[in-house]
Amino acid sequence: MGCESCAGAVRGKSDASNYRKSSAETITVALVGNPNVGKSVIFNQLTGAHQIIGNWPGKTVGLLSGKLIFEGHDLDIIDLPGTYSISSDIGEEREVREFLLGRKPDLIINVVDSTSLERNLALTIELLMLGIPIVVCLNQIDRAEKQGLVIDSDNLEEELGVPVVPSSGLRGIGITDLLKIGLTSLGSDEEKIERRYHTPRIASQLDSVKEMLPRNAGYPSYWLAERLLVGDTEIEDNIYSATPAIRNAISEIRSALEREMEDGISSILLSDRFAVAATIASRASQYSGKQEVTKEEKLHNLLTHRVFGLLILMGLSISVFYALFTFGDFFATMMIDASESFRPDFIGRFGDPDFGEFIWSGLIGGTVSVLSIALPYLIPFFILLAVLEDTGYIARVAFIMDSILHRIGLHGKAFIPMILGYSCNVPACMGCRIMETDRERLLSIFAVTLVPCAATSIVIFGLVGTYVGFVWVVALYAFNLALIALLTRLAYSVLPGDPAGLIMEMPPLRRPSLEVVLKQSWHRVKDFIYIAIPLLIIVGLFLASLQYLDLLDYISDGMSPVTVTWLGLPAVTGIVLISGILRKELTLLLLGTVALTSDLGEFMTDVQMIVFSLVVMLYIPCVATVGALVKEIGLKRATAITLFEIGFAILVGGVAFRILSGVM
Repeated sequence: MGCESCAGAVRGKSDASNYRKSSAETITVALVGNPNVGKSVIFNQLTGAHQIIGNWPGKTVGLLSGKLIFEGHDLDIIDLPGTYSISSDIGEEREVREFLLGRKPDLIINVVDSTSLERNLALTIELLMLGIPIVVCLNQIDRAEKQGLVIDSDNLEEELGVPVVPSSGLRGIGITDLLKIGLTSLGSDEEKIERRYHTPRIASQLDSVKEMLPRNAGYPSYWLAERLLVGDTEIEDNIYSATPAIRNAISEIRSALEREMEDGISSILLSDRFAVAATIASRASQYSGKQEVTKEEKLHNLLTHRVFGLLILMGLSISVFYALFTFGDFFATMMIDASESFRPDFIGRFGDPDFGEFIWSGLIGGTVSVLSIALPYLIPFFILLAVLEDTGYIARVAFIMDSILHRIGLHGKAFIPMILGYSCNVPACMGCRIMETDRERLLSIFAVTLVPCAATSIVIFGLVGTYVGFVWVVALYAFNLALIALLTRLAYSVLPGDPAGLIMEMPPLRRPSLEVVLKQSWHRVKDFIYIAIPLLIIVGLFLASLQYLDLLDYISDGMSPVTVTWLGLPAVTGIVLISGILRKELTLLLLGTVALTSDLGEFMTDVQMIVFSLVVMLYIPCVATVGALVKEIGLKRATAITLFEIGFAILVGGVAFRILSGVM
């Protein structure tokens, strides 16, 4: 069994413990695979969870866990970040490596993209060295068949020496078989074998290194031999401290290989792994019929064209904004008119107008604001974003934007978290983990925090879009993009270095799935409904109480040098801006509370609405984003970004007020 020309599947007893478990014990199952192979779809199918499925590489960040009971077994399903290898000591590769070696899951489901078998098998070969039971999930088999690619899963299973299950995550094909076969393999001694696939020359050297290793080194032996041959410093420190005598011997083997093959050891092993993967893939798959340029390839070429791709992006962006404005403005206006017509009768029922106003502002007004201002813009935005994500278009936008972003010091892949930032800055900041270096990651996170999230868009569309006009909405977003370019370029000069070239997985173009789009949209909207509305009622009652007790003026007067004198805003907007630190949409929704009206056109001028929206767009991200910043880049850097953006927002807002007051 195995790849004979590649020295076969060399077997030896695994260092891992016996994996047989009783039905009372929880079985940990790790989903491992390259970026964008459908792990999240498989995860959702297995657990019934609704993790957001994005058709772009590097979408999963962090470890996602779901519970499942299958045939009397409690399963803990872990969706690991997409990775091309577990050899590196950075980013997702390190995270996956630490989980597999530290947690030692009972079973690995290696999700493989059937349409890119050779590239995916390179990771499979690494996983086989760990001695952990593994099932290969041959995902997207339906797409492979449409492309004329025929994969002999039985042959592939024989080559790899582990179970192979053809599947289609989107269609739910093969999901049950994955678990059945996986659980069966846990009690099989055959599946507790460390396998090693290398060409004969590399195989012999690894065998030599393996023979030198202590028996209880704490790592899978073949994987450990390869890491020591590469010179992994972390592994070397652990092993050589106990057996220093083998350091020189392994170093001599490494030097001999490098001299013989005239290359570095890392490149030698990587090339060897891909050569073996190519051999296995060629034996297990073949194309049937004549290969022609598909409609998908033609569309891909059009969308990534240097000229037409940009024109399509510009046209699509304008269309999306116009659709949001048209839909949101229509329903927002209709609902505001309806609520205002109902308001006098509601207040009159309480006898005391002041108390009636307190109840309306604190309890009813906030909910009405959500229904009349927030949701008409939020729901269509999330639906359109989900459609663009599911089609695979966002990754192509990142490709055509690469040259433009390089001019301001950003990597093309930074466009993906920036687009995600228009939904929410928190996952966008976490999404910057796909960047290759710490410098690029920091620059990308800084840019992402300047992107107006969906909550900020509620303010812009609900205030400026409703009362000032669509042209000013476009102007604000255009101005924001210009500021992002300027500030990122300045940050780039402070953090010297050149952005790396763009090497990125290009996901397939596909028709968006209605089920996926609706699930993703609801996943995002429900967060707003479940969190924002209760928070809005609590803060709204607090502000209404301050107003009812005539205490709000004291706070407003204390902030008036900034809000009134510099920004030119009504004094009470100061407390509203502070409340927006919790969630940005509160700034708009609470305006109705302090303004004592749902018609904000009676409370603020056009200039004040634009300045208010501009400050909200630029000042401190919400507390959730600040928390994500601290986690991703540390307290010191997060504090610096937060303080800078507060000061910059106030500066720009004051300047904008003076300029706009002179021209409007």
